[in-house]
Amino acid sequence: MSASSSDVDNKCLMARINEMTKEDEFQVKVIKALTQELEMIKQEQDSLAQRYHVLSNYYANATNLSICVASLEKENQMLKAQVESHTSKHVALQGTHKELEYSYEKLVESHAMIEVAQEVVLTSVKSYQPWGGTHFLASTESNITSALGTWISLEAFRRNPPQPSELT
Repeated sequence: MSASSSDVDNKCLMARINEMTKEDEFQVKVIKALTQELEMIKQEQDSLAQRYHVLSNYYANATNLSICVASLEKENQMLKAQVESHTSKHVALQGTHKELEYSYEKLVESHAMIEVAQEVVLTSVKSYQPWGGTHFLASTESNITSALGTWISLEAFRRNPPQPSELT
């Protein structure tokens, strides 16, 4: 019986070895499957790390752009304020220009009147004659004619006044 018990023991041992081998094969398959799954997880992690890097760059760029936009908006506000300031100064200068034009017209009229008065005085002085009959009437008539000619010249002068460069 010892041989048969030994055969049984061998058969049991062989069955155990076969069982262990089948169990080991199963464990090897499980380990291979887990290894493949681990590789997929590592690839996903690498992909996520790359996407994170790209998104970090986008965020940094967006932050820089928002800073640039804020700077441009501030500069735009300053430029708008300058435009408003220049516009109000322009309006004030237009008013001053109108006043100067009016003043210039008055100056031209005064200049023309002075020229007329000067012409009358010069004509009076040149034609001054002592009191005497017809000579007095002739000189008075001459003064009146001269003054009339000067007045006509003054009207022509008013219609076409000289420019400031012509007055010097």
